[in-house]
Amino acid sequence: MVGRFARRTGVALFVALLSASAATAGGVGARIAYADAPPPPRWTYDLSSNNVVPGPGDPSIDDSRGFLREGDTPGELCPGLNLPSDATSIGIYHAAAGATGLLIVDLSAYIGEFQCTDDVPQVTIDDLVANPADYYIQVDSDSYPDGATRGQLAIVVPTVYMDVLAWLCPTGMSFPATDKMIDKSCGAISVPGQDFPGQLGFTATDYAGMFPWDVRVQGPAGYDRHLADATEDAGGTCDPSTLICRYGSLPFTFFNLQPGPTTVDMSAVPTGMRLAYTHAVIENEPDIAVTYGPGGHVAFDLTGAYNAVPIVRYYFTGSPKLAPPAELPPVVHLSQAPVSANGPIALTVQYGATEMGNGPVSYALQVATDGGSFKGLASGSKPVATVRELPGHSYQFRVQATDAFGVKSGWVAGETVQLDAIQDTDPAVQYFAYDPAWQTGSTKGALGGTTTWTSDGSADAQLSIDAIEIGVVMPLEPSGGHATVQLGFQSQTVDLSASTWQPRQVVAVQDFGGLGTQQVHILPRGDGRIDLDEIIVLH
Repeated sequence: MVGRFARRTGVALFVALLSASAATAGGVGARIAYADAPPPPRWTYDLSSNNVVPGPGDPSIDDSRGFLREGDTPGELCPGLNLPSDATSIGIYHAAAGATGLLIVDLSAYIGEFQCTDDVPQVTIDDLVANPADYYIQVDSDSYPDGATRGQLAIVVPTVYMDVLAWLCPTGMSFPATDKMIDKSCGAISVPGQDFPGQLGFTATDYAGMFPWDVRVQGPAGYDRHLADATEDAGGTCDPSTLICRYGSLPFTFFNLQPGPTTVDMSAVPTGMRLAYTHAVIENEPDIAVTYGPGGHVAFDLTGAYNAVPIVRYYFTGSPKLAPPAELPPVVHLSQAPVSANGPIALTVQYGATEMGNGPVSYALQVATDGGSFKGLASGSKPVATVRELPGHSYQFRVQATDAFGVKSGWVAGETVQLDAIQDTDPAVQYFAYDPAWQTGSTKGALGGTTTWTSDGSADAQLSIDAIEIGVVMPLEPSGGHATVQLGFQSQTVDLSASTWQPRQVVAVQDFGGLGTQQVHILPRGDGRIDLDEIIVLH
């Protein structure tokens, strides 16, 4: 048989990484391996009614991909395809795309019984392998006896795949080392869930992908890929911009590599690490020679070795410098905590690391007032903080994250916001009432010293102002009633009654999602006293 091709077989390359002193260079070796028995060839063909010559084909048939393989018995061909309900024949014809030719193999045994076709001459099968584009498969039907759908043959080129692992071992570890010693002393930096031994100083799990490193894999047919091109099983992803892969539970995988001469090179060593030792074996193919070179270069030839399992390990030691956590900019919201007696308003500042793979993350929060320098404000492990700031000033917050290894993100600043308080006596607040009218008087604990109050159920206090968020400050009291507070297009009913006097309560807050002109209405329900202290505005 001429030009046999293999099925896709699994060839795993495990690239295990650690950081140490010198790159191991091995001798030059040639491939001295027996070839495995090649598996039977396979073909595909893209069926479409538009491919029928001269046409037209059956437009009701959807385009689809079919398959053809050589069976286990010599001279046997087995198709696999979707057929129209009135199919009458399937055949392999000898002609290039756009032309018609003679029937070479009748595959009609597949109709109804899904059977293979026997006694195909070996010379015909060999030519299908060597020149697949010179043949097409056509399906005829009762409705379209001159061709319902057609597809040109294409050979399925066998591919293998390579898995990539990474490891970190303690500085001073001797190589070569036994598997038992590696399991005891080293930790995987590419397989999530791998515990790091205590002597490495890492106590948590899931550090996979936090060590920026890269390998370059080159193979037949122009195959040239890096770690960022790899796919990680179990839902993991690789970031081309940082050469970091993270999450998932299985190694990083290079797919669609044709078996043949293959090289693997360490193209980026994790920062702070050094290559200590390189070792490779080709399981199931002990006679395949492996060539080592500087910088972790490994080369081997898998031509004809359909059952080979290369295992390539790079051992590193050193003091790793992990990728910093990616930090979200702080976002400021009004809090519903009571306003302090001397005027500071509670603000909720939200932030947080978007990548938490380096274990627990702590945060440092700073604030700049009125465009001044940043000053420390808060720190802790939670991605949120409540701070108190005086109205009448602008504020900008910034945050820095630090992971379990002490790796810090850059300082990330949020947008500058202006915090203001509109007192009850401000002319911008307009009052409407019949009886009793709104009255302003000295009130214990009030922020401006006064509140403006009424119990008229037809009353209204109004304010129009540009704002991102608005909060309404009112006291709770034994004689308090209910009020409808309308902020923009949202309204809510607040209960202002309480057994004791409770000043400076933020009874309603509304986030508008962006700066715009908003209308405020405070509408007493007429069942008790309503006191307005101030309206706080974030803009």
